[in-house]
Amino acid sequence: MRNTKFDDFNREEFQQDSFCLLNAAVGWRAKNWSVAFYATNLTEEEYYTNMNTDVRTGAPGAPREFGVRVGVKF
Repeated sequence: MRNTKFDDFNREEFQQDSFCLLNAAVGWRAKNWSVAFYATNLTEEEYYTNMNTDVRTGAPGAPREFGVRVGVKF
């Protein structure tokens, strides 16, 4: 994996080290319904999804999340 550079001049202050996200899910399906439990960013990795070099701001990646998905077919 390589580092990501967010500007054209390859300045270190706009560089992000490579990272890996760990997500997991487990679910069950029946004839007309389903349920799944999920977790994202299990290691609480801190990263940026975008960076604006003009005003030196960035959009942080999503934190660890847990959830449930339920579906029903009519």
